[in-house]
Amino acid sequence: MLHTVELIPGGRRFEVQQGESILQGGLRAGANLRYNCSNGTCGECRAKVLQGSVNQIQYHDFCFSAAETAQGCILMCSNTALGDLRLAATELGAVADIPEQQLTAKISKTEFPSDDHAIVHLRTPRSQTLQFLAGQEVHVRFAEELTCRLPLANCPCNGLRPQFHLRRVHGDPLSEQLFGALRNGTACEMRGPTGDFVLREETEKPLLFIAYETGFAPVYSLLEHVIALDWQAPLQLIWLADDERGLYLKNYCRSLQDALDDFTFSVAELGDAQNFAPGLRESLERQTDLSRYDVYAVPPPEQVAATRTALLGLGILAEHLKIAALETI
Repeated sequence: MLHTVELIPGGRRFEVQQGESILQGGLRAGANLRYNCSNGTCGECRAKVLQGSVNQIQYHDFCFSAAETAQGCILMCSNTALGDLRLAATELGAVADIPEQQLTAKISKTEFPSDDHAIVHLRTPRSQTLQFLAGQEVHVRFAEELTCRLPLANCPCNGLRPQFHLRRVHGDPLSEQLFGALRNGTACEMRGPTGDFVLREETEKPLLFIAYETGFAPVYSLLEHVIALDWQAPLQLIWLADDERGLYLKNYCRSLQDALDDFTFSVAELGDAQNFAPGLRESLERQTDLSRYDVYAVPPPEQVAATRTALLGLGILAEHLKIAALETI
């Protein structure tokens, strides 16, 4: 059984399954709800019931005053909807709404889709999840003097399990040290999030995502968020890499193309990062009316200016273009 929850004053609507917390349902649907611990300790996910009924499904340590309880204040993480529901609750609408957070997580799993690429899964304490917008990044300290700024590669709906995509740079001592430190249980300190490479949800335009190598990480986060929002306009992804190994989640992208009606996916092997802008231009030059797209591109750092020039030259509007340079170790 599904119940519809409407947030006032924003008007966002989402469905909550029977027995599911309101917070879980909202995050699953792509709502940028304010929360921190998700287990009833911090009180950040408070809301006020305006219409409808709720049922508490888990104990919470946070206490409301008698007056707040009488006014209908609840924690969204600890209550489910008993029917259609209207809540007074605000979403986090902009980068400035997200507070800086500091927390310690541990590596729970590391996958190596190729010898030179790693997908690192972390696990935060239940008492402190990481809140961020899709496309943002954090500073991560894996060990003494080993701090990196990395884009988050997961949906914001799961702040308990941050994910990063790493590329080994042979001959770079820091990169080699980092890959050697990727052991399960290793503690990692995170600070952030930062960055404005985030979705412009108000436009509802067709979206074009462009990534080079592990620049796919923030694009992955954006894609997961867009899918949660049930985006109605067409989606397109172009992934460029030096060779086949750099397309380390190609099967995931192909599965999206099979599952989604308006999603197209293409790849290009460049041989060298210096070929990024020419390769991108070749991938797009046959397309018409690129001015209708919102574009999110993650090129190699040395190709940012050339990428911007190439995309503007193809008719993409400057106000519809966001570029974030690929972070390297």
